[in-house]
Amino acid sequence: FPVSDFTNAALFLDPGANRLHDEFAMRLREFIDKYDEGASLVAHSQGGMASLHLLSFYWSKADLLIKNWAVVGEDRVVQSVGSPYNGNSMAGTLAGIGQGIGFGCGANRDMNPEGAKIWMTTIPKAARKQIFFYITQYKPWNWCSFAANA
Repeated sequence: FPVSDFTNAALFLDPGANRLHDEFAMRLREFIDKYDEGASLVAHSQGGMASLHLLSFYWSKADLLIKNWAVVGEDRVVQSVGSPYNGNSMAGTLAGIGQGIGFGCGANRDMNPEGAKIWMTTIPKAARKQIFFYITQYKPWNWCSFAANA
């Protein structure tokens, strides 16, 4: 979505980076803590996981929304789009091989299925309730989605 579709929006971009959730969460916190009234997040892919990590382990201005006024009932602090909470096979060995031949950004233990499962056990249920997630799915089998569906 273009930033112009939102009111009072700020855009955080960190494309092509290969960060563990904790480091990504710290970068998000540094970015949103500039805003006095707090912040809600719309996050894609690992951004959703880093946002959940931030809500789980650190205080940030996103917590102001929970504490003060904005989040009630079914409202959520994070809108997560296409975040692989159960991991992604592309983030494991295949990503490491790709990096070796100059393709992709390398393996990430927080993003592969085994690492994601371990990481998710550390996330409190109260933090999980602050996430509204939208899922994405590859179309039926084709060569473009072969590795991701493996």
